[in-house]
Amino acid sequence: DVYRIDNLIRSKDDLVESAYAQCDEVISKYKAGTLEKYPGCDELQTMENQISGILSKVRQQAGDECIAQLSKHNAPLIMAASGSKGSSINVSQMVALVGQQIIGGQRVQDGFQDRTLPHFPKNARQPPSKGFVRNSFFSGLSPSEFLFHAMSGREGLVDTAVKTAETGYMSRRLM
Repeated sequence: DVYRIDNLIRSKDDLVESAYAQCDEVISKYKAGTLEKYPGCDELQTMENQISGILSKVRQQAGDECIAQLSKHNAPLIMAASGSKGSSINVSQMVALVGQQIIGGQRVQDGFQDRTLPHFPKNARQPPSKGFVRNSFFSGLSPSEFLFHAMSGREGLVDTAVKTAETGYMSRRLM
C-alpha cells in the first residue's frame, strides 16, 4: 500500500514537472516575442490561454491517475463513484493536487507591485506565482498556496450569496 502511494506521488510529480517545463517554454516564447497569437488575442492573452490549458490538463491527468491507483475500498472514492456526494475532482484534490486557482475567470492577478504576493519576483508568470497549487489537501498546502486557495474560495462564497439574492428577487417578480 505504501508502495502504491509512493508511486502515485512520483507520477504526480512527473506530470507537474513536465507541465512546468511546458509553461516555461511558453513564457520564454512570449518574452522573445515569437509566440504565435491566437485569433482575436494579443501575446499576453495567448500566453495565459496556453498556460491555463496546460495546467488544467495536468489536474485532469493527475486526478485520473489517482483514481486509477486508489483502493476500491476508499470511502471518498466510493462516494464519488456512486454519485451520492462529491466528484472525481474532489477526490483528486484530496489525494493528488488542488490545481490552478481561478479568480474572475483568470489566473490570480498581480495585486502587489507587479506580482501576486511579495514572495515572488516581479512580473513572474510561472504557475506557482500565479495561483497553481501543486500540493493536495492530504500533503498540505504551502502558505502562498493556502492564500490563493482562500482567495478563490472567497469568490465562490460571494458568488453564491449574490446568486441567492438575485434568484430570490426573480422568483418574487414571477410570483
